[in-house]
Amino acid sequence: MDEDLTTNSSTFHMASGSRIHVLSGKKFRAERCTFQSINACNSMWDGITVYGEFEGPVCTFKNASRAISIQSGGNIIELYSSNFLNCRIGIYCFPTSNLNPPSVLSNNSYICNGTLIPPFAGQRSSAGMYLTNATVTVVGGNYYNLDNGIIATKTTATVKNTDMRLCLKGIDFQDNSILTAFKNVMNVTDHGIRVGKSKANLFLNTIDSFNTGIGAGFCQGKEIEIINNELTNGRSVGISFGNNSPTLSTKIENNTINMFQIQGGTNSFSIVSGITMTNAMRARKMQL
Repeated sequence: MDEDLTTNSSTFHMASGSRIHVLSGKKFRAERCTFQSINACNSMWDGITVYGEFEGPVCTFKNASRAISIQSGGNIIELYSSNFLNCRIGIYCFPTSNLNPPSVLSNNSYICNGTLIPPFAGQRSSAGMYLTNATVTVVGGNYYNLDNGIIATKTTATVKNTDMRLCLKGIDFQDNSILTAFKNVMNVTDHGIRVGKSKANLFLNTIDSFNTGIGAGFCQGKEIEIINNELTNGRSVGISFGNNSPTLSTKIENNTINMFQIQGGTNSFSIVSGITMTNAMRARKMQL
């Protein structure tokens, strides 16, 4: 796309492997539009690749490999109340990108209502959002039946009021990220929230049916706050805090943790823990 384009209430039927390029310096605004693969192809289209600017309020993206990909110089100016259905990844940032939306990414839903079409047949969606070098605020929205809700590296983000159901992992921030996450509701089978080598402020989250509710590892020199979270029906560890010595400061307080044991063979039960700490006590300031 080498010219600015605005379209409203349009439907784009995309061939297998096709994509839309928004070139540097150009803007593509699509409002209340639908982007979907051609049914006869029974194969995913690649998605929208953004080197310029993209606006996509109240849109639907179906069966895309990476529905919106942000390249170097690209940005999402506005994106709210949009649906990503059976996409491999909803929003993807390339390592050379620097996503920094001027507005909140709000009430977008990432849903896999079965398994994907080729070339990922038999799999479910990998992630709602895969962020690198981004600065974003994410508010609301549903994440359903995904391997991961939000994955991020080298990213600063506030994530609040999201609803993540039947996901393998909820929020996973690594490698010098800064995460503020609060009032999120999760039903996950592995990790609810996991941070590594990153600063985190996690509070008022509700996490259910997990292996590890909240995990923080290798966060030396970082601030970690885990406060007023409700962790229920855990199968392994409520809060896992390990190999973080010394953190800049650590505060773990007023969390409600309810675990249950799974019976194995005769008189055999799994070992569960509310909080586990390994190499964690050399914080400059620690409060439990």
